Amino acid sequence: MQFLVLGTVPFIIGLLGYTGVWRRWAHEGMSYWVFGFFWIGIGLFWIGASTSIRGTPTWLMITGIVVLIVGASSVWYLPPPLTPRWFRDARRSWRH
Repeated sequence: MQFLVLGTVPFIIGLLGYTGVWRRWAHEGMSYWVFGFFWIGIGLFWIGASTSIRGTPTWLMITGIVVLIVGASSVWYLPPPLTPRWFRDARRSWRH
């Protein structure tokens, strides 16, 4: 249950970044930390859901841990297909 609550804040921060509602954090297209928070939030939700429901297979919790680790690494970089269009467009315009 704690993971469900802990996942809320990073998920909302990441969702605001992915949707483009909040863009000030994207300094010259070199900052990815908000996108990483989105995936960290999903991983924490996933872990929380898999530990809250009795009889859930262990591989579901392990999948949540993998998503959490991938989310932590995406704080530094994400491949362009995993970033929203507004970020890719802004990144292209910042390079020129």
